[in-house]
Amino acid sequence: MIIIKSEQYLSELGKGENNQDNGGWDAGNSYVVCDGDGKALGEVASEIVAQTFLNELHSNPAQDISSIVSRSENRITKFVEENPEGSGISSTLALLQFAGNRARIAWVGNSRVYHIRDGKVLFRTKDHSWVNDAVSAGIITKEEAVNHPKSKVITRAIQGAHKRTTAEEVICKDVRENDYFLLCSKGIQEAWTDASLATLFANTSSAEEALQTLHEKCYLESKDNYTAILVQVAEVNDEVSYVEESSENLSNHASKKPNEPGILSFLKRNYLLVGGLAVLVFGILVYIFQRDTTHDTLPEFSTTNANGKRIDFVEDDIEKIEKKAVEEEEEYTQEIIDDRDDEPSSRNARASNGSANAREDRPVDE
Repeated sequence: MIIIKSEQYLSELGKGENNQDNGGWDAGNSYVVCDGDGKALGEVASEIVAQTFLNELHSNPAQDISSIVSRSENRITKFVEENPEGSGISSTLALLQFAGNRARIAWVGNSRVYHIRDGKVLFRTKDHSWVNDAVSAGIITKEEAVNHPKSKVITRAIQGAHKRTTAEEVICKDVRENDYFLLCSKGIQEAWTDASLATLFANTSSAEEALQTLHEKCYLESKDNYTAILVQVAEVNDEVSYVEESSENLSNHASKKPNEPGILSFLKRNYLLVGGLAVLVFGILVYIFQRDTTHDTLPEFSTTNANGKRIDFVEDDIEKIEKKAVEEEEEYTQEIIDDRDDEPSSRNARASNGSANAREDRPVDE
C-alpha cells in the first residue's frame, strides 16, 4: 500500500480569457487533470471527464480505463445534444491511480504525468500532439517544439461518441518513499522543461515549496491556463493489488496493452496456470492409455537366455511354462519311483554275479 505524505493543487487562468482546465482527486487513490478545448464550453468537457474518472474509480478501482473513456465520451455527446452551442468541445486526460504498491498512469492528449525521484525525471508521458510527432520524425527539434505555432495541436482527445479514442496506459512498479508524481496541463509545460523540473525537485524541501515555485514561474511565462497536482509519497509496503495481476513482466514504466476480450485476457494473464493444467491433463491421459495398452501387449515378465538375449513373457506364456514345469516334475518323480522299484533285483543280480565270480576264482582241488 502507498501512503501519501502531501497532495497539492494549483489551477490558474494564466493569460487566457477562460480557465478550461479541471482537476481533482480521491484522496490517496486517484488524481486527474484535464484540459478542455472548444470555442465555447471547453471547461464543461474537462469537468465531465475529470468527474467521470474520479467517480468511476472511486466506486470500482479495478475498472478498465477504456470503459471510463467511453462513458466520458457518451456524456459529452449527451451534453452537446442538449446544448448545441457546445459542439466541438473536447478534453485531454492525465490520470494517476495508486493501488497496492503500484501506480497506474493513463493519458490522452498533451496533459502530462511525471514521476520524479531525487531530482531526476524517471518517467514522463509522451504527448499525443503534432509537435511531438514532428520531433519524433525529425522535422523539428525539441527546443523548436516548445513555442511552435502548432504546439497546442493535439492528435488525440476525448471528444464524444462520434469520434472514439483510447487512452495510453503504463504501470509503475517502482514507487518509493519521497517520490513525487506531477500531473499538469499545457500551461505548466510552457514555463517548465524536463531539465528545469529536475533542478526544481533536486533543490526542494517539500511539495508545498515545489508547487509555489511552479506557480511563480508559470505566472510570469505561461500563456495558457496552468493546472497541476503534486503528490508526494510517504511510505510504500509490499501489498499486492489487481494492478500487479494485470501487469506481469512489465518494466518499471511499461506500456499496458489495450484491453482484450474476457477469455483471451484471462488466458494471457494466467498462461502459467492454464499451461500447467494442460500438461497435467495430458499426463493423466497418457498414463491411462499406457496402462491399458501395457495390460494387453507388454510383457509382464522377462528373462535372458544362455546367449544373453532377452526373452519376454506375457501372462499366457507364464501359465504354459508353469504347466510344463509341473508335468516335467511329475515325470521326474515317476522315474525316481520306478528306479527305486528296480533296486532290489539289481542288487541281487550283482550279488549273484559276485558269488559266481568268487567261485570261478577259487582254486579247484585236484
